[in-house]
Amino acid sequence: MSKALQLLLVEDNAADVALLQDLFADGRHVEMHWVTDGEGALDFLHRRGDHAKAPRPDLVLLDLGLPRVSGHDVLAALREDPRLSGIPVIVLTTSRNPLDSDQAGRLGARLFLSKPRNLEGYEVLVDRLMSEDIPRLARA
Repeated sequence: MSKALQLLLVEDNAADVALLQDLFADGRHVEMHWVTDGEGALDFLHRRGDHAKAPRPDLVLLDLGLPRVSGHDVLAALREDPRLSGIPVIVLTTSRNPLDSDQAGRLGARLFLSKPRNLEGYEVLVDRLMSEDIPRLARA
């Protein structure tokens, strides 16, 4: 059996977190780690403070509208650090603004997705991520 995918979810909405945790845990080989803001994401990725023993994530699922440090700033920090720049980042946000998508792409996000509006949309999204996007990003 292969090791579980180490997924870092950076999300401040507890309802979205609970839903994604349930969907990724449903028969999938994923170990999800969660932080609520951009500062926590940077601490996790740099293994600082409470996250000193954090695993290196295979993938970051990142919201843009975060407290303390924005998702765009997290992306920029990732890309500036050669030890972290290769970690694929998928932006999952409420924004449907093309400027946010363009900026996320320039900062190295591999995929920009708007959050679905209902449970069925989230189910389709997670199925697509697990069957298509994550395997493709792992090969890149």
